[in-house]
Amino acid sequence: MNPSDIVDQSLTPTHSDLLAKIKGALVTGFGGRSNLAIAYGTNNFGTLEVSSGYLGIASWSSPTYEIRRDLIEKLVFRQPRFLKGLQIAWLRILHKLPGAPEYILFVTCNPTELKAALTNAGYEISTSDV
Repeated sequence: MNPSDIVDQSLTPTHSDLLAKIKGALVTGFGGRSNLAIAYGTNNFGTLEVSSGYLGIASWSSPTYEIRRDLIEKLVFRQPRFLKGLQIAWLRILHKLPGAPEYILFVTCNPTELKAALTNAGYEISTSDV
């Protein structure tokens, strides 16, 4: 077997329980759990994969992380209103996955799809960080 085949297989998960793959923006950071506390981070276009067993985050310039359900501490969903007709949703993922960014914020212009995917996968979502 060619070594590049092994890498390709490990980077492309094949989960049969994938419920949704949502496009948006991904903000990640290390050094703290709030946007003000992070020491360094990235802002990129990204995707959020929702399945009953994990949430996957990926962007073109960052590693892909699969956060298993048992490592998710809390999902905070917010739907701010900026302009009439503009729909935006923010999802903060509070987790215990070693090596993953401590601060993860996923932003999408399709709040209905995001909320439905999380609910259908059985995740409990909160509107408060506390």
